[in-house]
Amino acid sequence: NRSALHWLGIRLEETTRQRARVMFNVAPTPRLNPGKIARGAGDGFLVAMTRLLSDHGQITYIRPMSEMNNTVNPYAPYDSNMRSRGPAYSAHSFKQAWRRLAIILRGGEVAGMNRRLRRLGLPRVRTGASTLPRPPVALLWVPLTFGNPETERLHPKHFWPGAGYVDWVG
Repeated sequence: NRSALHWLGIRLEETTRQRARVMFNVAPTPRLNPGKIARGAGDGFLVAMTRLLSDHGQITYIRPMSEMNNTVNPYAPYDSNMRSRGPAYSAHSFKQAWRRLAIILRGGEVAGMNRRLRRLGLPRVRTGASTLPRPPVALLWVPLTFGNPETERLHPKHFWPGAGYVDWVG
């Protein structure tokens, strides 16, 4: 989304002037659920964000789909009545979306990214580039402690994407 990237660029400029660090919560729009992200529907935005963060050059903390186990969030697997939002919102879809996001935002050779995605059963990165810059990003995995509501189905353990995809736990 061009306007989101424009806003992101403005925030990055402000924090540079203030000698501060940036932390962004990245949440999909209602039309872009975790399943679609996992399948590559958000790649254009992620590739552009990778380039923008690399140009910024300062460490940026990113909280993708934080509190994923909070039913008030539209990307959570259940609504507030604990009705499933469908397979595209499942914990598995969340983890696959997170992994894809981490692979792309960390940059590098696209062929290497595609090998990692293939091992995860995910499609190739949607870009014409052979290499993406490697921005200094740190990915924060931030669930609610027990979920909202506090139920086994929303326990954070179901949403853990793996240590290789997370830099900080909050």
